[in-house]
Amino acid sequence: MAIKDIISLLVLAGIWGGSFIFMRVAAPEFGIYVLVAIRTLLATAVLLPLLMLRGSVKEIKHHWLAIALVGMANTAIPFVLFNYSSLHLEAGVNAILNATAPMFGAIVAWLWLDDRLSKSAVQLQQSAPRSRCKRDFKRYRAHVWRYCGVAMAR
Repeated sequence: MAIKDIISLLVLAGIWGGSFIFMRVAAPEFGIYVLVAIRTLLATAVLLPLLMLRGSVKEIKHHWLAIALVGMANTAIPFVLFNYSSLHLEAGVNAILNATAPMFGAIVAWLWLDDRLSKSAVQLQQSAPRSRCKRDFKRYRAHVWRYCGVAMAR
């Protein structure tokens, strides 16, 4: 891997990880839904000019319903759930829960699409966050299960 790629990956990790700290601070101040609106509007403000430069705005108008549905499922609903959990859990626990997304994506693909993972992909998913996840999850296990139960009961 080139040094440029490593630097890009570290910057991305810093931005991604920092968002959980900001959610922890901002969710009580702004509220869950307002914070989701702010985050999505900021993302739109950054990405829309790029789409305009590429001339892709016409495609967005044509496929607006599909884009809206995918946006709800992949962005709005997870943002609401993460903002809600950030009211009750620490930022590190939220980051660990977010790190489980590829695992759950693989499970859904296996159940719904009858997709099979290669042996190396399974090993990678099992080994990457293992030690940190185990240590932090043991520490916060009771809190995670309690709030998962509360969120599912509502």
